Amino acid sequence: MLSTDRTLAYLLCIALACCFAAGCTGEGMTSTVPSTTHAALAGTGISDITPVETSALISLANAHAEFTVYWTDDRGNNGTPDIYQVNGVNVNADGMASAWICGVRQNGSDELVSFDGSSWKPMTWPVALPAEAIDWDAVISPEDLYAKNQAEITGQMKAQATDVSSLWLKDGRYTVMIGTGHNISSLTFDATTGEMIAFD
Repeated sequence: MLSTDRTLAYLLCIALACCFAAGCTGEGMTSTVPSTTHAALAGTGISDITPVETSALISLANAHAEFTVYWTDDRGNNGTPDIYQVNGVNVNADGMASAWICGVRQNGSDELVSFDGSSWKPMTWPVALPAEAIDWDAVISPEDLYAKNQAEITGQMKAQATDVSSLWLKDGRYTVMIGTGHNISSLTFDATTGEMIAFD
């Protein structure tokens, strides 16, 4: 039987696939998903089955660089908030994604923002973030993570007949989720060393 975490991940991946395909993170709009997926973001990754063109893929480093610009110029805030969790959507075998979703805490309020390569946009999901912010100086990049664990990750992609995965960064760990429906593989890695911790 499919675990609760994997069921929630599957529901969330379908919602996000529809959301990004419909352009609901477009200018002047915020993203919305069915209420049944709200709990998923607090504890699972995102897996999307939508084909992605290589030219549309974004590195987390580039998204993070644009994050400061968004928060200061577009939001009019003083200072950039810490990021507590990151989700990569449609992450390929090189660690590049079609979109990045970050959980931030500002003035005691938790919220999500997404980056699709053009700009950061707020999202309307309620979310409970981890207690500890991500230490960007201590974690390796998704590109290095996927390169270091190429055999394990690409092996699961081939087994699942897909060329994309979902990536989750929080609590000092990376989680790579591959597959859809009742057949999702989950690989957990130390975010500092890139060493594998668990495979499910």
